[in-house]
Amino acid sequence: MKAKDVSSEIAAYMLRHGSKFSDWYVSLTPSITNLLGSNGIPADSRWIARDTSDPEVAEDVEAYFHSFGCDGLWVRATDATTIVYAFLKRARPSR
Repeated sequence: MKAKDVSSEIAAYMLRHGSKFSDWYVSLTPSITNLLGSNGIPADSRWIARDTSDPEVAEDVEAYFHSFGCDGLWVRATDATTIVYAFLKRARPSR
C-alpha cells in the first residue's frame, strides 16, 4: 500500500469519528492484538489499524499524522512493525 492511500483511509475514519486530529493517538505496532483493552487502546474506543507491509510507508503515515497534531509515540518501523494504528482518546474524568 502507498502512504497516501493508507493516510487517506485513516484520515477519513478519524474525521467520521472525532472532531480533530489532536483527539487521536497514532503509532506503529507489530501486532494490534496486544494493544486492545488493558494493554493500550481503551476497550470502548474508536480505533483503526492498517498493515502497510512496508516499514518506510508505515513511518511516512505515522509522521504525516503527527505533523497534523495527533499524539503518539514515534516508533521506528522494522520489517515486523508495519501496522499503523490510531485510536480516539477519551477525556479522563477529573475527581
